[in-house]
Amino acid sequence: MHVDRMRVLREGFIAGLLGAAIVAVFFGVVNVIGGHSPFYTVDHLGRALVGTAPAGGPGSEAGPALAYNGLHLLVFLLIGLALAWLTAKTEQHPAFWYLAFFGLVAAFIYDFFFVMMVAGRAAGELPWAEVAVGSLLAAVGMVGYLLRMHPDLRRAADEGADPESRVRRT
Repeated sequence: MHVDRMRVLREGFIAGLLGAAIVAVFFGVVNVIGGHSPFYTVDHLGRALVGTAPAGGPGSEAGPALAYNGLHLLVFLLIGLALAWLTAKTEQHPAFWYLAFFGLVAAFIYDFFFVMMVAGRAAGELPWAEVAVGSLLAAVGMVGYLLRMHPDLRRAADEGADPESRVRRT
């Protein structure tokens, strides 16, 4: 496999794992603060996804939670791969920055509405603000990681954001 493809795959895989982990930890902390098990939200989302009612309360069966976590991880890996590819393309062709930005926004919106759709079927409603904050934290973490892996791109973005550093063409 070409070196650039391997880099995109590696960075996409890590970015996806990072995004999924950030969301999982965020909701685990939110659940504990709310007086629930750290797996309370994922249990409810898993049951809503597979269409099962709680048999003995949250956490009585691992299947629905594992099903949701598997889907959650898969979606984040795909988003991570897409963002890593867009990052590599943006490094080669700076005009891809716009596509990368709107790709990130689309991924954030997709994640938000997918979770809210599943949450709407859950017995307990998942507050939209929690989903938005979790998704935003994941996006920031993933983009932060990718920018750290591409310091030249980060430097170019910093220079492009500063009007003083732009070269004037007449």
